[in-house]
Amino acid sequence: MKTTCVLSLLLVACCARIAHADFAGPTSMTRAISPDGNTVVRLKSDGKREANGLRRASASRYVFDEATNTFTHRATFEFSDGLPELIYVSDEGNIVMINLGELAALRAFDTEGKAVGTWDLSDFLTKREIKASAQTGSTLQWFETGRFENDRFLFSGPSSTIKALVPPFTVMRPAKRSVSFTEVLDFKSGEITPYNPLTSPKE
Repeated sequence: MKTTCVLSLLLVACCARIAHADFAGPTSMTRAISPDGNTVVRLKSDGKREANGLRRASASRYVFDEATNTFTHRATFEFSDGLPELIYVSDEGNIVMINLGELAALRAFDTEGKAVGTWDLSDFLTKREIKASAQTGSTLQWFETGRFENDRFLFSGPSSTIKALVPPFTVMRPAKRSVSFTEVLDFKSGEITPYNPLTSPKE
């Protein structure tokens, strides 16, 4: 009887730790490298918070210099809405930040660090697509994959697996397999539209 009580208490304690770990928020991604390996972006938070409670942060871009065989600093800029869960950088230096939530879900910056735009999920997904995304204690798993095609960023969802940089996590709602989407962010126009492979630029 005593052994059973002890095991029960341990199980409850473990579950509490799992729930707390996820509800406290996911771990943020702080660096990314371009597909060709020549551009690196590093994110840093100074620990101070904005009026909305999110930590202030900055992004620094470094480009590889073949002459000196080193990475040189090219630009640093500040951004709002906190550190992202995922970050992508193109060979040219365009940046996309992904938040696994409904607000400020996607943020984009050009090669000079100028904001291209910030979008909530409702700006480019339907209510059905949002509700089809799996949900954990602190994330909405709407993002599956992403890649750059020149000045465009293609991304799809919802995620078929839970994207958590550091486990454990608590699944509150699974993804609906019958729903999927593919969108494209055009850095030139600053717009997100459904992806049409017939109009995709040829490599």
